[in-house]
Amino acid sequence: MAQELQESLLYDWNYNLFCVKTMLPNLRNIQDRQTAVRWLRFLKNCAKSMNEMKLRNDFMYFLVLNVQEGELKEPFNKPPPNQPLLTMTNLLPADADEKIQKAERFTKEKTMIGKGRRSELLRRSPDGGEFLLSQPIPDIPNRPGTIEYLLEELFHAKPYLPFIESQERGRLAILHPPQVHLSSNIFNEFTTSSSIF
Repeated sequence: MAQELQESLLYDWNYNLFCVKTMLPNLRNIQDRQTAVRWLRFLKNCAKSMNEMKLRNDFMYFLVLNVQEGELKEPFNKPPPNQPLLTMTNLLPADADEKIQKAERFTKEKTMIGKGRRSELLRRSPDGGEFLLSQPIPDIPNRPGTIEYLLEELFHAKPYLPFIESQERGRLAILHPPQVHLSSNIFNEFTTSSSIF
């Protein structure tokens, strides 16, 4: 039992470490990146007991959230203090337990997706819908979903892309509808042009 718990904690640590490393470019300030790396090095060495590993994963979870948002907040906006991790529980946000429980509930709900009756699309897909279920669903209020948007683009041939209110998205390519060149010897030659705005 203890071995399984330790393996689970190590798995969570490695997953969060991977997430932080891939999202580190979200931090635009070089000092913030260096501070985040210092926290990673500090947390990496905090695995002496199960309680310390659990607390390390809690800190890591909030570091992931901070890096994902692109801004380091308390306590991650300063280098880690030179003290044992178990004495630093007061540095976690006040609503830390609530956020962690909410994340655990979300994980349980995510694993429950697809356990009931599956749609026709999922039943007919070669992998039983596993790929589709693993894809993230964007949570953009008052906006059509990605698939709906792509279908609308294909069938209605809108030559513009609606403005997406997100600073992280940066520059987006505008894809114009396919054009048929009748002067060509090949009948169904399509071209797409793209421009950056």
